[in-house]
Amino acid sequence: MAKVQGSYIVEEVAVAYKAKQSSIDLQVVIGGGLASEVDKIRLSRTGVTRESLDIVAGYLGVSLEGLSHLLHISYRTIQRKKKKERMSVHVSEQVIAIAELIRRGIEVMETEADLKVWLHTELPGLDGQMPISYLDTSFGVTMLLKILGRIEHGVY
Repeated sequence: MAKVQGSYIVEEVAVAYKAKQSSIDLQVVIGGGLASEVDKIRLSRTGVTRESLDIVAGYLGVSLEGLSHLLHISYRTIQRKKKKERMSVHVSEQVIAIAELIRRGIEVMETEADLKVWLHTELPGLDGQMPISYLDTSFGVTMLLKILGRIEHGVY
């Protein structure tokens, strides 16, 4: 800790992150639980479990092989992981972003089944592509979240 103009500054940022461990998991994110941004950062750093990939694939209506393409990792890498084994930070971030889209999509579409239909429907506003094809980047997830907001307000 360093003193700067009468204030103390924590030099080791990691100390603040480790001070409070979060028990948040992906189901909390999808279920609309009280997942703060800090909770999501902690989960990203800790890594979502391989089991979480099964959950996300189920909500999206894709196989693990299909999900591997969205996450830019090999299907074999997923297969090698045990259910409770953790994924990398980058994969975890993308899985959490997709989980947020799933939560928002179920809110807007009202059912998981309707969300799956929407995700797998070619849309003129997306150049004839299916929304699910945009889940492989954070930019795509952000764009789809905006579209869901427009749908909710009847502007799409």
